Amino acid sequence: MLKLRRMLPALLMIGVVALGGCVYLRLLQFKKQFRDFHENFEIRSDGHYALIIKKPLLGGDDVDFVMKALPSETEAREGEILSRTYTFHLDDGSQDPRARLEYELRFESDLFVEMHFPEEFSTLFPEDALRELLSSLGDAETDRRSEGMRARLRKNRVRELMPNRARVLEALGEASHRWREKDGLERLLYRYDLETESSHLEPHKRRAFGRFHFEGETLIKVDASFGGHVFSFEIP
Repeated sequence: MLKLRRMLPALLMIGVVALGGCVYLRLLQFKKQFRDFHENFEIRSDGHYALIIKKPLLGGDDVDFVMKALPSETEAREGEILSRTYTFHLDDGSQDPRARLEYELRFESDLFVEMHFPEEFSTLFPEDALRELLSSLGDAETDRRSEGMRARLRKNRVRELMPNRARVLEALGEASHRWREKDGLERLLYRYDLETESSHLEPHKRRAFGRFHFEGETLIKVDASFGGHVFSFEIP
């Protein structure tokens, strides 16, 4: 009996690792879909951008695993979750309506089929720019240990599609923090807190940020973080 009790934690750990491995495998397959963006995705614009997933792979549990927090709001019918909405608030207490970003993920038969971006993205990114950011994920470098991803956009003239500093401020309002470092680059940092149904969730696990790096007025890099994951996009 004692030997069995000692074995149970090990068996449970193996089960957790195996389950996590299945999630990571699906996430990797989903990431690879971005290599052929037009084959697997579509962007629609009707007041805001929506990413349509033509060949769904991820389920609701996978999304919960990635986010590490329950959504701000869910819509369900007959026990089936139809959408998960994640609302992020700028953490400086600003009353500016731009200080609230809302992402809606929609599901069919528990498969993730659409992602609706905040309306501010329509001001922030032209459609071609958003498509380039998303398609770059297909060849992004991943780090499973830090749960991060680093992408480099592929088009030589892609900087011309990206917002300049004035456009970022117009779309998102004043940054939580801005500074200029010794390299001469200016950074705008937007810190957000997730409004979540998760109870007793530590503050740092609700936090997210967007960070924009500028050379003069030109955007050369974007970082975004949520759920402990950091996504970096280098703009050639």
